[in-house]
Amino acid sequence: MASSKEAPLPPRSTGRRVLIVVGVVLLSGLAATALGIGFIFWSIWSFQEAGDAKNVDKVEESFLANPEGFQSAAAYMAQLADLERSATRISWTSVSVCVTDESATETCRDTTSDEEASQVAIPGADVVLWYARDEGRVLFAFKDDELDTVFLMFDPQARDAEAFAKVRGLSWERNLADGWSNLGSISDIEKYEAP
Repeated sequence: MASSKEAPLPPRSTGRRVLIVVGVVLLSGLAATALGIGFIFWSIWSFQEAGDAKNVDKVEESFLANPEGFQSAAAYMAQLADLERSATRISWTSVSVCVTDESATETCRDTTSDEEASQVAIPGADVVLWYARDEGRVLFAFKDDELDTVFLMFDPQARDAEAFAKVRGLSWERNLADGWSNLGSISDIEKYEAP
């Protein structure tokens, strides 16, 4: 009987084991960090999306609470535009009415008591806007310190509000009533203000 002796295995290197363990720990740490950062960004995005949805819904609730008040304000803004033939932009808040002309000069005056009363009838709308480029459309801006501005729009001709919103950089939400649309939010109000 021949005995076969197996050759002894070479001893494993302790240094190699340490490198493998360190590599696995580092890769696990990187993966956990990446997941954590991804979760943070997802949470911020989700909060913003949820906030925007609530803000958009508030605009609709505001309009549905008093559509006559909004209709009256839109008609008044059309009257202002008729009186200010050289205007390129008109803004109306609870404290002032400002008219910007073709030379980009803005002239402001205090609101009258009737204008203030009309503003009270459109709860939540911070400013009513008219732009010559918008062909008779009247916008109601609902601003929020932490969320994007949301626009309600009246278009006396009831044209394609979704196409208008997309061209102007708004998110687009939905039509509310004949000529009335919730245009959604815009993160860069200066983009809308640009000619």
